[in-house]
Amino acid sequence: MKIFAPFPDNYVDSSFLEEMQKNVNVRTYDYMSLVINSGLITLQISSIMIFLGVFTHLYSGTITPNGVAIFSFVSSIFGYFIWIYNTPQFLKRANNENYKEIVMLFAIVLGLTPILKTLTEDTSSDTIWAFTIILFITNLLFFDYTTTGNGIQFPASVSVNAAIFASVLLASRLPTKHHVFSLCSYSVCWFVYFPMLCKALKIRSPNLFTIISISSFISASLLWFGISKLCVLLYSSVFMFITFVCPYWFISLQKYKNEIIGPWDEATIMKKTRAIG
Repeated sequence: MKIFAPFPDNYVDSSFLEEMQKNVNVRTYDYMSLVINSGLITLQISSIMIFLGVFTHLYSGTITPNGVAIFSFVSSIFGYFIWIYNTPQFLKRANNENYKEIVMLFAIVLGLTPILKTLTEDTSSDTIWAFTIILFITNLLFFDYTTTGNGIQFPASVSVNAAIFASVLLASRLPTKHHVFSLCSYSVCWFVYFPMLCKALKIRSPNLFTIISISSFISASLLWFGISKLCVLLYSSVFMFITFVCPYWFISLQKYKNEIIGPWDEATIMKKTRAIG
């Protein structure tokens, strides 16, 4: 015996869309907040430009390895005091581990310097330059730009490994072991500990983070001004585009957001915590 429903299969009641909601969970963004949040991206680009500028000047002999080593030491001490002021709870928990880790890293770099100096003797310089560009692009793409939690996590391994490997390749093209050690030591400070400090400041001291971002942009421009004015122009254009144009572009696209929620959506599982004891 067949039972026929009173409505066809494609029947939709007139009250079906009464509970429909549009763009309920869509987050609205403020232009200035997006400009400030873009600082992590532009700061990472500035960091790479500064490092490449330091290498270029070392390679051409316009700066000495002693100058790079002194700058690394002074900036590390200065950054450490900023770290102490802004992240005291971390230092209370892991101060001794930090000291041991830093000493071990520099000891490893010092021990491997003779090997790093002759690492790419049989490789052409064009191959080194091309591979270095690919590695620094990888560093930009895989860098962790989030600022969740306390902002002091160790940087993403893929990003750090790419930057350190690129630094080693560039250092192998320098004339002496002293040059190699100074550049590799600088790269450890610059690509491992400096991003951790900047992310912590982004959360705890936004004004100081903004000052560091602007200072890095100025430093990179000054370093490259004597190398290539065209590179300074391109770098400045990218910096301004990411900082000021992209946030405006992103906000203008928000009007096309169309998220529809209704009673037909899948049920959301709610986790219920139970007290123990």
